[in-house]
Amino acid sequence: MAAVVLATLAGCASDKAAPAANSSVGVTGGDFHSLVADPFVAGRLYAGGHTNVARSDDGGRTWTKVSALDRADAMGWAIVPDGIWVSGHPGLNVSVDGGITFARRNAGLPDTDVHAFGASGGRLYAAGPGIGVARSTDMGESWTTVTSDAGQAFFGRILVDAADPSHLIAADVQSG
Repeated sequence: MAAVVLATLAGCASDKAAPAANSSVGVTGGDFHSLVADPFVAGRLYAGGHTNVARSDDGGRTWTKVSALDRADAMGWAIVPDGIWVSGHPGLNVSVDGGITFARRNAGLPDTDVHAFGASGGRLYAAGPGIGVARSTDMGESWTTVTSDAGQAFFGRILVDAADPSHLIAADVQSG
């Protein structure tokens, strides 16, 4: 399966236009941002780019474009029992129906340029250049700034410790 995913990613990174549904190459456009496995559905993967997001339900052999996430700039992801969250330049998109539909949810968010995202234990974390790190404990209805000293250079997923949801690990493009 790793070889299939790697071959698909090579096609995703090099193709500028998203081909028709169920193609196995170029499904995210030319700017690849993310690859995440759904922990609740075996074989389900999401690949995100600046202009497109695609889903595979067969471990990466075939891909279907997720039109509801066009231009979502899918960078950060959190897949939790209550929803699938995707962050990017237009802010947050959430699905509460297993990825069938997505809706924008930016109310109360300090800024909509969200480069990193994570969730666990009923907490959501968003990070970006204009945010630092913000936290929600009510499924994104309201947000509190945790720190403006870190988070501006976070990118991708924020890993949230299930045993201690105030303990985070994130990739920082400036310092590692």
